[in-house]
Amino acid sequence: MKPAWLLLFFSCGIVLTASWAKASGLQIMHPQISSAFEVEMNTLLSEFQEANPLDGRVEWTVTRSGWSSMKDYLVERVARGTPDLLAVEDLSELDDLPELTPKPPAKKEVDALFQGLTPFLVKQSRDRSGRILSIPFLRISPILVINNDWIAKFPPSLRRTSDNWGRWMLQLKTLSEQANLPKVLTFSLLGEEGLWLIETLLKSPFWNSRGESLPGTAAQWSDFQSFLENAGYLVTHLSAEESLEQFKNEKVPFLVTFSHHLPQLQRDLKFSWRFQRLPLNPKQSLVSSGTQWLLLKPSESAYRFLQFLYSPKVAVRWIVAAGAYPLKSAWLKSDEWRNFKSEQPLLAYENLGSPQLRHTVRERYRVRSRWIQGLPELFGDRNLRKPAQTVIKAIDTHP
Repeated sequence: MKPAWLLLFFSCGIVLTASWAKASGLQIMHPQISSAFEVEMNTLLSEFQEANPLDGRVEWTVTRSGWSSMKDYLVERVARGTPDLLAVEDLSELDDLPELTPKPPAKKEVDALFQGLTPFLVKQSRDRSGRILSIPFLRISPILVINNDWIAKFPPSLRRTSDNWGRWMLQLKTLSEQANLPKVLTFSLLGEEGLWLIETLLKSPFWNSRGESLPGTAAQWSDFQSFLENAGYLVTHLSAEESLEQFKNEKVPFLVTFSHHLPQLQRDLKFSWRFQRLPLNPKQSLVSSGTQWLLLKPSESAYRFLQFLYSPKVAVRWIVAAGAYPLKSAWLKSDEWRNFKSEQPLLAYENLGSPQLRHTVRERYRVRSRWIQGLPELFGDRNLRKPAQTVIKAIDTHP
């Protein structure tokens, strides 16, 4: 699965549908996640339509990612008809699209959807006046993945993982020396996922509304470069997929990645493994990304679909298929969740918590693309790295 699913710049789309009786139907747009998620959503669409034939056909458009203009794509899409439900990462992307300005959903209809959500999640769904405009859906966050079979071979004193990033790095250094392992942890600092992880490990934001670096960014990234130079037990210069392969092929016992890779890991790994929250320093916080539903055409059919999607027995299925974390604790008490946990006791989705949602400037995709292009010179092959000040200056002056 490519990390670019999180980018809402769309260049084309595919449609998953399940035909049914004639009715107005529902049109839903959501960015690409993974084949496992799309298959599961297609199955859920069919089940919903079978149970609600009078609601007509549900059209689920899976938007493929690219670097074209989101605004142009949506303008073209709106010209062909505004979707009933639109999933976006940031409401500010719609500021110049008055035809997509969401109408506040009826409070009585969304109360059930918001019941059980944390105040933080509810706050993310409100505009400045406090009106609820969107509904949280997928949340993806950084995770630590552990090879249980390998860890079992270590002395007991080296098996425990600290929940503090600094202390954990010292533990890994000790583990590398005492267990005679040159490399013990891999994570990618390249591409979209690399920038996302840097946003978690270092203080952010790094740029202003014009995309120019903020004071202190170069020094902070330079310090991180120096740390990596001295941490020979880490493998960080690979792509996200290469890091996954390193862990899959048992080259290292630890992997830092993102929860949307969990379905792939569950499918491919042949050894015992588990995952947990990423260790962080006290001033750090997990930075998640994900999608919010905009209810652009409130209707009984749309509310019925959302209530179906957020019912515990259904929510468990798209959570697992997407590698998302559960938004409601009540979902973890369902029979479906207990059945899943009995089969996969070490996949502790409920321990992912409620990370801080990624917040960036309005032109974040244009800005992120420039910063992503600079990552290989910052954290890629050691022979090609340049000083952080030089790279960030080039990013600032890039047109």
